[in-house]
Amino acid sequence: MSVDTGRLSNGVRRWLLAVLLAAIFLDAMDYTIANTAMPEIVRHLGGVRLFNLVLAVYTLSTSLFLPLFGRLCDRVGRKPMFLLGLTTFLVGSILSGLSANMVSLIVFRAIQGIGAGALVPVTLTIVGDIYQGQARGRIQGVVSAVWTSAALLGPLAGGILVETVGWRYIFFLNIPISIPALFLFIRFYPTKRILQTSSSFDLPGFFLFTAPTLAMLLGFISLGYPETIPTEMSWILIALSAFAFFFTVRHGLDRREAFFPSFLFRQRMVWVSNFTTFLATLFIAGVEIYTPLWIQGVWRETPVVSGLCLVPVSVCWTLGAIWSSRLLAGRSMRVPVYLGVGLVFLSATGMLLLQVDSPLILLVMWLSVGGFGMGLCTTIFTVVIQSVVGDELRGTATSSNTFMVSVGQTFGVGLCAWMWSSTLARQSARVHGVSLETVRRFLSVASEAPAQSVIKSVVYAVSSALHHVYIVTFVAAALAVLCALFIPSRQLFSHDQSENHG
Repeated sequence: MSVDTGRLSNGVRRWLLAVLLAAIFLDAMDYTIANTAMPEIVRHLGGVRLFNLVLAVYTLSTSLFLPLFGRLCDRVGRKPMFLLGLTTFLVGSILSGLSANMVSLIVFRAIQGIGAGALVPVTLTIVGDIYQGQARGRIQGVVSAVWTSAALLGPLAGGILVETVGWRYIFFLNIPISIPALFLFIRFYPTKRILQTSSSFDLPGFFLFTAPTLAMLLGFISLGYPETIPTEMSWILIALSAFAFFFTVRHGLDRREAFFPSFLFRQRMVWVSNFTTFLATLFIAGVEIYTPLWIQGVWRETPVVSGLCLVPVSVCWTLGAIWSSRLLAGRSMRVPVYLGVGLVFLSATGMLLLQVDSPLILLVMWLSVGGFGMGLCTTIFTVVIQSVVGDELRGTATSSNTFMVSVGQTFGVGLCAWMWSSTLARQSARVHGVSLETVRRFLSVASEAPAQSVIKSVVYAVSSALHHVYIVTFVAAALAVLCALFIPSRQLFSHDQSENHG
């Protein structure tokens, strides 16, 4: 539903922004908060074989429903989709906290993930509606900063809640935030006319998009379990899903009412932004997940040090996101985009060149550079996409970008996990006296570390495997740079343009 931004007072706009930031905060927290609590959840509910599904089903259901909610918020309206998403998320949170066994927790986390599939795209779309010009870029930067900070806070909050009041409260925590947000949104968000009046919904297009997406995401996830699922099967599933997308694109050609209108990807700024976002997200997903293994497994630092080393990523991401709108003012889009992907590539190069005897401060520096570059990229691409489409397609276009972020994370985790596992297995087989089980004990339980005589060999195997992971992230960053070269030279807004509604 369209919002006449000129009729919203600054006070109403601030209340709405507070609600939207709360929604983003909830989604980001729940993306990471359950990780810390899983050992305690398994101890209470059992089902140790299923615990990975608790973590995976949330991401999977969120990714699947991102495009649907983005499309529906254009066709049905922003307000009903936001309320539906937040209500579904709240119900899923309550049910997750009341789970009696692992199977029910998996089902309820899927419900929670469906609600989360609405929070990010609809929230970003509403921000694009009620803010324009340089204010839009600045507020999108704030939204990105809140998401990043909340994702970093998630594991810490989860650990505190588990140790104090119990694991169920990692889900009940959403109640005192969601309920006030629902009432405030109903109170302050105006109801306007429906942008698209067609009563038909492209059901065939929805299934043509959802089926290969599900297959592709399952293929990406299974890459991380090469010992359980043959890697060849994972790649076959990914290849088949990629081929199936051909029919999705053909179905959407020249159909404005299609579930995912293919003409969006004919706009150079849209497809360049989306594919660059995918590659940059793949880079940061691999770096954030496997860098702690380098810190703890190669340099033998504590988990606390490992966690502190990742803090600059979020801090610099926040700074880059907030600064991005200033870089857009009065300049071609190429300036901030090239700077963002350039910093990402520089960070990837630095991570690839790390050595066993490299100083810790060097690693922190490369992580900070990458975080700043990601802050620039993610915010700028959101603003770019929202600026080249009309109100009637802003939700669809925005959800396409958030979908690429989700897919990039899933693919990055799966691909890097496959590279890590396969390389570690090869390196362990080559080194006499070092088995794969020895390496795993070395990484997971300090008290069961191998004898001093083989520690050097184990460290070599771990560092070699991680270098191969960093090769993957380096290639992703390099491709992101090449993709960004296609961004057109265009100025979104000038210095003199009013920062309206800021």
